[in-house]
Amino acid sequence: MATSGDEGLALVFALIDDLVASNGTSPVLRVSVGAPGIVDPRTETIRWGVHLGWTNVPLGRMMNG
Repeated sequence: MATSGDEGLALVFALIDDLVASNGTSPVLRVSVGAPGIVDPRTETIRWGVHLGWTNVPLGRMMNG
């Protein structure tokens, strides 16, 4: 299990890379990511991920680069 937002996002990207690599010639059209806990939809920030101990993880900004 990832212990930080950065580690969690790195795991998500690794899983997506594996999916794309094993998908053959079919394109991957969409990937959805669920976020734990309380999320601020305006800033796309995980304010409190109680089970992971995450606070103020800017998931949207991290995913967009």
